[in-house]
Amino acid sequence: FRQVSTPTSPTAIPAAHNPSKAVDETSLRYKLNDDNTIIITKYTGQEHNIVLPRTITGKTVTGIGNYVFYRCTGLTAVTIPDSVTSIGNWSFDGCTGLTDVTIPDSVTSIGDGAFNGCTGLTSVTLPDSLTSIGDGAFNGCGSLMVINLPDSAKNIGNAAFYGCQRLADKKGFVIVRNVLYSYHGKEREITIPDNVTHIGAWVFKDCANLRTVTISDSVTHIGEGTFYGCNSLTIYGYPASYAEKYAQEQNIPFCRKFSPKKASDETLFQYTESDGGTVTIVRYNGHEKNVILPTAIKDKPVTAITSPAFVGCTGVTSVVIPDGVTSIGPWTFFACTGLTSVTIPASVKSIENWAFAGCTGLTSVMVSDGVTNIGFRTFFVCTGLTSVTMPASVTSIENWAFGGCTGLTSVVFPDGVTSIGDWAFYGCSGLTSVTIPDSVTHIGEGTFSSCRQLTMYGRPESYAEKYAKEQKIRFSTVL
Repeated sequence: FRQVSTPTSPTAIPAAHNPSKAVDETSLRYKLNDDNTIIITKYTGQEHNIVLPRTITGKTVTGIGNYVFYRCTGLTAVTIPDSVTSIGNWSFDGCTGLTDVTIPDSVTSIGDGAFNGCTGLTSVTLPDSLTSIGDGAFNGCGSLMVINLPDSAKNIGNAAFYGCQRLADKKGFVIVRNVLYSYHGKEREITIPDNVTHIGAWVFKDCANLRTVTISDSVTHIGEGTFYGCNSLTIYGYPASYAEKYAQEQNIPFCRKFSPKKASDETLFQYTESDGGTVTIVRYNGHEKNVILPTAIKDKPVTAITSPAFVGCTGVTSVVIPDGVTSIGPWTFFACTGLTSVTIPASVKSIENWAFAGCTGLTSVMVSDGVTNIGFRTFFVCTGLTSVTMPASVTSIENWAFGGCTGLTSVVFPDGVTSIGDWAFYGCSGLTSVTIPDSVTHIGEGTFSSCRQLTMYGRPESYAEKYAKEQKIRFSTVL
């Protein structure tokens, strides 16, 4: 487990006294699933301390549906049976009196806003079975001081811990697994901690007093509305960083406060030279965690990286590829399990087969504009990968490109993609939504096999709709 807590220990809370028997079934509404199990859909009782039943009418209860305890402000404690695997969206939203909830080691998912506004909740222990936490799941839980996250929880949604001010560190940051979810300080000038790789949605919303934010190049994602209402803000950061690109897109003033970091010593690299006087890096022999590739070696420009450059370099955590590199060759970063961040410049036009396969620590990738093809097994079994940004230049995704990326939750394919290869997203068990543009005319065999929670989005009467019906995938129309 990883524990997030305030600097001082929380006051111990006595365990809630559970009734001797489960809540009266007549106070529960429910529906029968196709597999003959039960989902609870509504609680109509008035009890303060309840134990949900494991069975209703002899059938196993496996889920708590959406809005079941919505604004049950008198509810103080709930025990969930070990037959339940899912807690639905907004299930306990607005349960301001809730101080104790027992979540068994059977629950695999907690839905969007499930405990939104549970202002009395002070601590939560999440089970080892848990794999996903929805958007805003604990939003506004202002009294929450301790939350234990199991390593199994790979998919954590936007704003999951927004407004949990008692989880904040001394500087006012709520950081969970390198993601900044919330800010509760009042400083005019702040620096984002170096361990942060993602800044979540709405983190600095309406911080009208905020004047400057310094963002390191470890940050690879900034969420929706993060600086909404910060009308006097200037962002500081490295040249050509994600922060600079974000500032330009959002029309926020940007200042290059830092000079570019010094590249790693060129003697640490083995390389080959082309007849045209360019260099391809073929091996890194150093021990640095953060590697910045040189723009030139012996005054010859570096234009490519290829295998076995970083194969099996498990100690490398970040790599900055310089502008001028046009190709990342096959197997280049294969099995770099410690790699969490890679900066790919716009000059890169080709990312080849197996390039990042087995990089289990990689959480997000922004494919550079100009890349037209994502190769065979390029990101195969990158289990930590939760988001991928593809440019409009991409036209094809080859077989197995993202196979086994169990952390991926949603993918939006840009207009211009025409082909998605065989088994490209096979085994992406966390994938819940894909948006397919009209330009797609081919989706291969088994492309979304084992993506059991998937909904496909596309235009009516499109190839995507036809494919979804043939494959019995849920389809939702977008206009």
